[in-house]
Amino acid sequence: MKTRINLYTQEFVPQRVWLSLPQMVSVWALILLLILLSSTWLNYRQQEMQALARQSTADLTLQQTQLSALQAKLAQHKSSPRLQKLLQQQQAELSVKQKLLAAVGRNETFKNAGFAGVLTDLARVNDPDIRVTEIKVADGQISLGGISYSNSAVPRWIGRFKGTQTLAGQEFAELKVVRNEQQEMVFELVAAAKKSEVSP
Repeated sequence: MKTRINLYTQEFVPQRVWLSLPQMVSVWALILLLILLSSTWLNYRQQEMQALARQSTADLTLQQTQLSALQAKLAQHKSSPRLQKLLQQQQAELSVKQKLLAAVGRNETFKNAGFAGVLTDLARVNDPDIRVTEIKVADGQISLGGISYSNSAVPRWIGRFKGTQTLAGQEFAELKVVRNEQQEMVFELVAAAKKSEVSP
């Protein structure tokens, strides 16, 4: 009878080293790469925000110059309905741009990316008989308010929404029209509430 002795015991089996130097170097390299990518992305967004702020400031300065010129003309001449209407429109546009500039300063533009698109589309469908004084954007729903200078202006203006990206398909639950103390037609388009999805 032959007897075998196993001299290759468990102690001689190579143990797997989990925290070897090459593995640690790879982990640190990956962490460093993630930090560099995050830093690059944040720097890009900061530059983008600063560029938008500079553009908004330039637009605001130009608007203030035009507003001052209109006010000077209005002071030199007798009261003109056309000049008053143009002045009101300029004041409304200036107010919207001031709100946009303030939003950029608080990073609201990046928190709500759709706001800039709404402003762009409203400028694209501008109607001379419509003066927008209030814009609300919440959860993708848009509510608008302003003054209409003719009875057919609001329906005509809403009809142009279908050619825009942010306003096309926008549903409004209610259209309110009243006359203010100056006998102007003040309108408000109230956004329809989002329909909740029903689980099957």
